[in-house]
Amino acid sequence: MNRRTKRGTHLSRKGKEKVKWWRRFWPPTIIACSVLIVAECIFYLLGYINLAKLFGGILLLFPGILLGYEVWYIKIRYQATKTMQLINRITFIGLGGFVAWFITFFGGAFIILTTALPSPADYLGPGPTFILMFIVPWIVGGFIGDRVGKRRNYRTPGMP
Repeated sequence: MNRRTKRGTHLSRKGKEKVKWWRRFWPPTIIACSVLIVAECIFYLLGYINLAKLFGGILLLFPGILLGYEVWYIKIRYQATKTMQLINRITFIGLGGFVAWFITFFGGAFIILTTALPSPADYLGPGPTFILMFIVPWIVGGFIGDRVGKRRNYRTPGMP
């Protein structure tokens, strides 16, 4: 008798559904916590933090684990709803716009500072420079983020 109902779940003998999504949550969580604890111990041994900060940092991992567990559960539980699709689409568009702005703004500042070029405001004027550095990247990045999200069917990396 096949007890599988849908991907990632199966029925127990009593007919209740057991969810297996948490099996994908624990290995990365354990690895991340182990790396953070080792890094904090190294910082303690090098003298960057004291013993109280070491214990405080380790104790803060537990609420972080619980919060991550809750977010993962909600994401898995409500991934197919229209509201979640809309939220994911907004997230892809906003994240794409932010990444494009970040690259344009800080990349432009890096190029201007390292090559001793005049700022774009010197030869374009303040209005076009503002539009070029603050508005255009958000629009282009939002479009790129929407295209990436559409290709992924607006699913985030942790979704099955």
